[in-house]
Amino acid sequence: MRIVRRQPPVRVPGFLVALVLAFTIACSRGPGPGPVSSPDPSRPLPSPIPDVVARVNGQPVRFASLVPMAKLELDRASDREKARPGVMRAALERYITRELLYQEAEARGIRADDAAVEQAYNQSRLRHPREEDWVETLQTQGFDPSSFRTELRIQVVLAGLGEQEARKAKPVTDEEAEAFYNSHQADFRMDQVVVRHILLHILPASTEQQIGGKRAQAQGLLFRIERGEKLSELARQFSDDLASRDRGGELPEFGRGQTDPAFEAAAFALKPGEHSGIVESSAGLHILELVSRQPGGLPPYESVAPELKERLLKDRRADMVKQLEARLRAKARIEKFL
Repeated sequence: MRIVRRQPPVRVPGFLVALVLAFTIACSRGPGPGPVSSPDPSRPLPSPIPDVVARVNGQPVRFASLVPMAKLELDRASDREKARPGVMRAALERYITRELLYQEAEARGIRADDAAVEQAYNQSRLRHPREEDWVETLQTQGFDPSSFRTELRIQVVLAGLGEQEARKAKPVTDEEAEAFYNSHQADFRMDQVVVRHILLHILPASTEQQIGGKRAQAQGLLFRIERGEKLSELARQFSDDLASRDRGGELPEFGRGQTDPAFEAAAFALKPGEHSGIVESSAGLHILELVSRQPGGLPPYESVAPELKERLLKDRRADMVKQLEARLRAKARIEKFL
């Protein structure tokens, strides 16, 4: 794995960010937060499963609508049937939140622009220039071109609502940002870490079967590490990272902001000698082991203030949307049949 310093993100309107991510969101967990309560993972699903699994202010929610939201989590599960009740009920909670937000957006008169929907559609299929490949990809996720455009239209509307609500957040003051800096100094220290890892590549063109095979392989390797085998020896045999494989998976020293966010978060959460679980990054699936950590200095507040204020404002805007979700749930009429 190559360690590179990430460039500052290109600033685009928030709704466009949502559109770029729409395919991933729609095919995995769906928009909105996780469930507001923990679904009982052991209670079996009803048999037969009803077509309508909930009503939200009288609007029916069909079981088929939950399938794209639940698919990725089910594919990751080691025991798909055992996981299915909990995963499907969690997907239902997310869908209920999404339906509440969509109803609110419609009540406010927020509409999707046809050009934005088509732009999102074209961006989503960039890696699938052949129509038959694109249709097959959509089918594996429970969509066809028409239903996927409908999904994108919903995403545009929800993103518009999110933007509208986020604008209500108050700006972050210098006093608030500095107080956060002083109380979270460990988050700003310029530590450097060295890790070993096993990487199993997942390519954009990978099929569902190939991805499932990689996940199973990662689970098997993690089991062997937990049983006492050395990650370095397994990396030499199985890692897809050719640059580090011969070194037992060891990577060059790096600090915060220099690699994939998920990979970074896992690395900095470890203590020397500890290994992670399976970590998913833009490159594929990893298992990490922290070799060493070198404490770094604390940058002055002034050098981090602009980025920190932007981060805190982003969190504040997200909280505004969460508060809206809570208000909508509190006054909604929700019936569940799953």
